Amino acid sequence: MSNLVAQQRTGAQSWHGRVSILLGLVLIFSTWAFLAVRTGSPSDVREWGVVRTIAATVAGPFAGAVARHFQPCCLASSMAIAAFFVPFLAIGLLAQVVPWTAAIGSRWAARKIVFWTLGWTIWLFGGPASFLHAFC
Repeated sequence: MSNLVAQQRTGAQSWHGRVSILLGLVLIFSTWAFLAVRTGSPSDVREWGVVRTIAATVAGPFAGAVARHFQPCCLASSMAIAAFFVPFLAIGLLAQVVPWTAAIGSRWAARKIVFWTLGWTIWLFGGPASFLHAFC
């Protein structure tokens, strides 16, 4: 019985860790996105708020399309960029639901965190990549 409680506690702690990692990454990339938007044209700076910047950050490669109000050329560029970044996010997310056995338990649990972190980091790097098109 205590083993089951320990497993549940560990599972809850690992999700808290994942959420903390994601929030830290979003904070870093939101700061970059906000600085990128702030250096844009005066009309862009007036139209952009902190909430929209953070929303665009989580959108990853679609941040540039959001910045330019989904103009067709920016959306097409974001779709092309997303085709590269989506598999990394998908692998990071799918690794979280893969069942693992007790024999490889702690090693696989550590790998799940690595996949989660790499998947989101690579996905969020799609934002600066899409800004290259949106602001050029």
